[in-house]
Amino acid sequence: TTVATPRAFRPSGCLETTHHIKWGVGVAAGEVTIETADKEDDADGWSSYAVVTFTNSATLPYTDTVRIQGNFRAFRHRVTAIVVDGTVDSTINGAG
Repeated sequence: TTVATPRAFRPSGCLETTHHIKWGVGVAAGEVTIETADKEDDADGWSSYAVVTFTNSATLPYTDTVRIQGNFRAFRHRVTAIVVDGTVDSTINGAG
């Protein structure tokens, strides 16, 4: 239900990240929350940054893209509302 950036991401110096949330064929509902923290293994230190909610207006598969500016030490994508009748994949790309 969650995936976080690896420890090696912390010192990467990324100044901008692009988060791709790809809704698979057949999805009827779902929500993914993008969260940030100082460390990827900090159980209590995660804060919500953006919420990506599936919208039924798109032809599937469909990818929502969220760009985040700033130097964050860790990100994770967490399913916060059940993905109904399909799958969701997520990736993060960073730029210095």
